[in-house]
Amino acid sequence: MNSIVIVSMVRNEADVIESFVRHHLAVADAIEIVDHASTDGTSEILEKLCAEGLPLTVLRYDGVAQVQAELLTQCMAQAFEAGADLVLPLDGDEFLWPEASGSMAAVRAALCALSPAAVYELPWVRCALVQPEEGEDVFLPHRPARRAVKPDALGKVMVGREAFLKAQAAHGRLAQGNHHFLIDGADGPQRIVPQRVHGIFLAHFPQRSAAQAASKAAVGWLSNVAKYSQQTTKANHWRRAFERLRNGERVGMAAEGGEMVPLPPVDEAVAQSLRYPMLQENRVLRNVLAAAEELAEAYRESEVLRLARRVTIILPYFGAAEPFEQSLASILGEGYPFTELLVLPLVEDDFAAQLPQFLGSQEASMTIAIAEGSDIAARFRDLAQTAAGDYIQWVLPGDLLLPGKFLRMVCALEGDASMTFVTSRAHHEAAEDSTAGELVLPLDAPFMLADGTQIADALRTSGQVLSGGLTAPLFRRRDMERWGWFSTCFSSGRPGWQRLRDTILPGSVLGVMRQPQVIAESMTP
Repeated sequence: MNSIVIVSMVRNEADVIESFVRHHLAVADAIEIVDHASTDGTSEILEKLCAEGLPLTVLRYDGVAQVQAELLTQCMAQAFEAGADLVLPLDGDEFLWPEASGSMAAVRAALCALSPAAVYELPWVRCALVQPEEGEDVFLPHRPARRAVKPDALGKVMVGREAFLKAQAAHGRLAQGNHHFLIDGADGPQRIVPQRVHGIFLAHFPQRSAAQAASKAAVGWLSNVAKYSQQTTKANHWRRAFERLRNGERVGMAAEGGEMVPLPPVDEAVAQSLRYPMLQENRVLRNVLAAAEELAEAYRESEVLRLARRVTIILPYFGAAEPFEQSLASILGEGYPFTELLVLPLVEDDFAAQLPQFLGSQEASMTIAIAEGSDIAARFRDLAQTAAGDYIQWVLPGDLLLPGKFLRMVCALEGDASMTFVTSRAHHEAAEDSTAGELVLPLDAPFMLADGTQIADALRTSGQVLSGGLTAPLFRRRDMERWGWFSTCFSSGRPGWQRLRDTILPGSVLGVMRQPQVIAESMTP
């Protein structure tokens, strides 16, 4: 019997996402969903579904561009690696449907009979709700609907494990929209000709209310422009709707075309009422403005990248190899292109003696060097002479950098010369245990400025450490030089938290991000 996995990338599908998950768990062994920066309550509903213990995995993608094909190809590869036989990429508004029997058990049986050695095509059938503005709290397969008599010319692909593995030598991948599975050929990308699946189709509900249709088109077009620019013929249906919105016209549901007949509901015994109706009203303006803000941020980030500001990362070694290696791995995967790594050995042992060979074996796009000297003071002097960065990042062993930290923080510092440094609170898997001894700044906004002197006083009174410790901030080079590169703060070979506090905080202006940028496990008061 085949193991079936469904992968999907969704954005702003709060009105349909619960129906999508519950419906397909009657067929699939597991579902993996990439949530593309939803702003309408989709994320919260997915969290509640995961909390039920369903075989559902949710990933978050906060980028601007429409990279559905790339991300779902990655998800597909991971699913096959985990043992899947068939992987079906779906959009959140597509529902597997039986052609005749009305049974989801029949759908699963048909899929389980397919060979993992092939690529398949499922018919794609346009469907419409009879009363789109009513019954939004009812499980979608139980709402009256109609279907087109004929499927669309393009179907949607489903890929078998053996076919996928065979295609990897030719860069096998999904095309945008999941209509084709492509490989590289002598004359460019070529489509693998799929086998048609019979007795099953995909019921496609692209428009479920006027507000949802307008929001989807507007946000979809902005994401498409971010990937392809305006000079593209892709997603022209979204372009036309976006132009109408921009001109102040009302964008409603598109007129139905072609002959349609009633769509019989499936007879599966599933809940007919949603447990998690939309948590927020689906407002077109809110979703569009959120997408536009992301585009503006992406533009600013591209402008900062053009400046090529260099970040020097300092990674001390305190005598424990495992946390050092964990932090090194996160540094190498952070993603900022203008970085260098300086390793600062503060303990002499066998691992420290092997650091040159160990670091030389790492696959890294950045320069890696080791601060040299006969004692700690000499190594700090070498560190100060060797570091070439405009900005300085300390990473204490055991701490992990979250992807994108450097670019976000460099943008903040480049935009406000009044800030001494920028920091963030830390992320913890178990906050009730891991944040003991930390001072977490109360933030009522995504970003704020804070008085370092006041924070220093609070830390002296409480005996706590600022959330994120020394790994959370990104420092300016000029201040690192002014502070002597913290050489007196590590005179014992370990971080002296009180001395660090009294060095960097008094008189400083901190930029504080609400969004965590590190996972900090190294801190001890």
